[in-house]
Amino acid sequence: YSGTFERVFAMDGTIQSFAYRENELLLIGAEKAKLQEVYCVKDDMLQCLSAFNDLQTFASVPQPITYKGYDGEELLGYVMYPKDFEADKQYPAILDIHGGPKTVYGTIFYHEMQVWASEGYFVFYCNPHGSDGDSNEFADIRGKYGTIDYEDIMNFVDEVVKTIPQIDPKRIGVTGGSYGGFMTNWIIGHTNRFAAAASQRSISNWISFSQTSDIGPYFTQDQQDANMDENVEKLWFHS
Repeated sequence: YSGTFERVFAMDGTIQSFAYRENELLLIGAEKAKLQEVYCVKDDMLQCLSAFNDLQTFASVPQPITYKGYDGEELLGYVMYPKDFEADKQYPAILDIHGGPKTVYGTIFYHEMQVWASEGYFVFYCNPHGSDGDSNEFADIRGKYGTIDYEDIMNFVDEVVKTIPQIDPKRIGVTGGSYGGFMTNWIIGHTNRFAAAASQRSISNWISFSQTSDIGPYFTQDQQDANMDENVEKLWFHS
């Protein structure tokens, strides 16, 4: 392809599919903390054409919060307040860590987070080094699992607890799946600040994982910059 790329429209949310009809852009998308609807874009204006989810009411809309990464860079995370929040009360909280690690969290609808907020929890999450949505360099933590990403996440927790006094620091849980499960394991092996942890579909042992996982041994070599034949101690370090 030898042409040029041009941004047509940017949506504060997510776009699942799109098509053109005459001079209109039609799309299926979801606005911040909402479920999918059909939209059209005409003259750079977004108009909702459907009402499939008008009756849906959610517990919380994610609120942005900035924090410092391990290197002092300003990063962005989000906090969801519990349903029927009262400023003079304290609440438990859940730190949720995404998988990947090269995926990204934002403001779109997350079912489990809405459930937790409905049950009276603060929910907070961020995109540490290793996440998508920034530069390739930012997303590359190969051989660094549990180091700079861990520092980012702990800095984020510190900032959230400092900024929101309604969070009870003695009642914070941590959870995540895949890479988020790995990081949950890593966190409870390096700090006692969390009252509970739920590690989902996680990696805990890179040596056994590299030899038995259906993803194959090359994933471990690529992600940890080590294998069974060379630098097995590095695999233990990241386990």
